[in-house]
Amino acid sequence: MVMDDLSNIESVVVLGASRGIGKAVAERLSQCGVKKLHLVSRNLEALEELAKTLEASCVLHSCDLLDDQACQSFIHELEDLGEFPRNWIFCAGGFPGGRMHTTSYERHSWEAVDAMLNLNLRMPMKLTHLIVPELLRDRREGSLIYISSQSGYFARPGLVPYAASKFGLNGFVKSIFPELRENGVKVSIVAPGYVDTPLIPDSPNLDKAKMIHPEDVAKTVSCALGLSATCCPLEFHLLTQQQI
Repeated sequence: MVMDDLSNIESVVVLGASRGIGKAVAERLSQCGVKKLHLVSRNLEALEELAKTLEASCVLHSCDLLDDQACQSFIHELEDLGEFPRNWIFCAGGFPGGRMHTTSYERHSWEAVDAMLNLNLRMPMKLTHLIVPELLRDRREGSLIYISSQSGYFARPGLVPYAASKFGLNGFVKSIFPELRENGVKVSIVAPGYVDTPLIPDSPNLDKAKMIHPEDVAKTVSCALGLSATCCPLEFHLLTQQQI
C-alpha cells in the first residue's frame, strides 16, 4: 500500500479518536509518519488501547468536547505545551448516543434536535473559535479538516436534525475558508456517504458490505494533509460505489 509521506508534520490533533473514523484517521497518520498525535475523546481507556498500537508519539486528552469549560481547559493545556498544534481533524460528531436513528421531524423532542445541533455544528464552531487565534499568530501552514456527511448536501427523510446540522457545518467551513486562506490556514470538508462504523445500526435495510470503509476516509484526510502549501482541497465527496 502506498502511503502519503507526512513525516514533515510535527503534530496533529484528532478529535473523536477512540473509535470509527477517528480511530482509522489516527492509525493512518501514524503509518504515514506524523511525529506526534494528540488523541482526544471522553473514553480514555479506548485511547490508551489505541496508543499502544501506534508508532507515533501520542498525547492522550480525556475531554468532553460538548462541555465549554472542558474545551477551554483543553486548549489551555495545549498552549502550555509551548508548541500549539497546527493541524486539526474534526472526527467527533454523528448522533447523540452514538447510533444513527431515523424518525420524522415532528416526533423528535426539541431536546433531541438541540443535542444534534450542539454535537455537529455548535461544538466544531466553538472549538474553531478557540483554535483560530492561536493559528493566526504567525503565517505558518496549518489545516482544519472537518468530517461532514453527504447528508449535508442531499437530505433524506427521517434525518432532518442531522442533515440540518451537517448543512450548517458545510456552510460554516466554506465561509471561513476565504477568511483564513491568506494566513496559511487550510480548511477542508470530507463528506462521506454511509461509512461502516459503530454509528450504523444493524438493519436488513442497510447493506454494510456496500458501505465506505473508515480507512477510505482516513486516506482522504492523509491526502489532504500531504498536498502542497499552495493547494487547498475545500471539499472531498466520498460516495458508495453502489446504491444502498
